[in-house]
Amino acid sequence: MLVVDDDGATDGEAALTGALTSLRVPHAVVASSADAATMSAFDLVIWATGDDIGRGQLTDEEMASITEHLAGGGRLVFTSSFLAGSLAGRPGGADWLRRHFGVALPGAVERHEPYEVRGTGDALGAGLWRVEPSRIQRFGDVLTSAGATVTARTSAGNVAAVRHTGDGGAETMLLAFGAGTVPDLDEAVPLLRSVLDHFGLGPGGGAPPGLDVHHVSVPRASLGRDVLVSAVTGAASPELRYRAHGSGAWIAVPMAPGTSDAVWRATIPAAALTRDDVDYMIGDGVVRTISVLG
Repeated sequence: MLVVDDDGATDGEAALTGALTSLRVPHAVVASSADAATMSAFDLVIWATGDDIGRGQLTDEEMASITEHLAGGGRLVFTSSFLAGSLAGRPGGADWLRRHFGVALPGAVERHEPYEVRGTGDALGAGLWRVEPSRIQRFGDVLTSAGATVTARTSAGNVAAVRHTGDGGAETMLLAFGAGTVPDLDEAVPLLRSVLDHFGLGPGGGAPPGLDVHHVSVPRASLGRDVLVSAVTGAASPELRYRAHGSGAWIAVPMAPGTSDAVWRATIPAAALTRDDVDYMIGDGVVRTISVLG
């Protein structure tokens, strides 16, 4: 399994590496990009991009590498809120999207609040996932199938994920939400399990989770709302610590085990959120700051 971490400075790929770690699936991670030769060495490639629009999603060279990989019967999952929209206006972009993912150039929807995505009963089952809006851009793709099978829709009925079989046996799946926008790893793990099951790649075979912490940072929160923090780690009893931004004593909260292996969850209470923002850390010593809105 190969994860292409193409989301720049953000850490959305941690949702993928955390889920794969929880499922004990051996995997490798490459930064920024992968060529066809690299991708061909793996049974499945999961390519995750960040919040950039336009050529920040994929370069012409990367599009050519993906084409070459799929021409050889490769299998690819792409997770991005903006892949389809980023190809609008690019020469050959609409045709590339249709050939490889079976979708037409989309519309876009502006999202300010969390929304729900539910599987249609196809490759992703009938699971339900809560998705946060993009960290940087508030617009996301609304897919239109052009031969692809719809595998998930938003609560508003918009197409949120598709699968497609191309020439030569190539198989693709497009999730029109970024990997890191499913904030609860207890939901991200079964989502990825469904993806793996579809491609015939069951869990297991890898080492038990180690002490590394896989966590997608919480970039912002709203006044008056609790903040869920989740992580994947093999640590026995991880703690969540939080404080007022830049000062004050740390408050420790034991994290509770989730339903998936090595997933831990805890909550920063709404009462701790102020307009001065909030710092938190889990077990890796990294201090992260939540920007509090409202």
